[in-house]
Amino acid sequence: MDVYKDIDTALAEVEIPFYQGMPEFSEFAEPESYISYTIHDKPAFYSSGDSNALTVWLSITVLTSNINNELYQKIRTVLKAHGYEYQDGRDMGNMTTYPSKRQRSMDFIKNYYKER
Repeated sequence: MDVYKDIDTALAEVEIPFYQGMPEFSEFAEPESYISYTIHDKPAFYSSGDSNALTVWLSITVLTSNINNELYQKIRTVLKAHGYEYQDGRDMGNMTTYPSKRQRSMDFIKNYYKER
């Protein structure tokens, strides 16, 4: 069960650059649109004292020049096809850290079960 490989495979289908964590760009290298993601996980579904699954929360930040509802829908569709359930999203506007980018946060969840 390679969680990061699974996420990277899914996000590649969105067809914009993506990064684990927030990348640092030189002044002219920042893509017009890109995704930054982080995960949080915890063991789940115990039997006989052993965890049989890993629950993964995937938090995505989409950075674009403008609001892009088609892109947000594509991300939800692609991740759903890879077993992720959409939890919530919120518009974070233009923040001082990345003032030239509009930010939208999206959260997903998936259970990864151990092979038997």
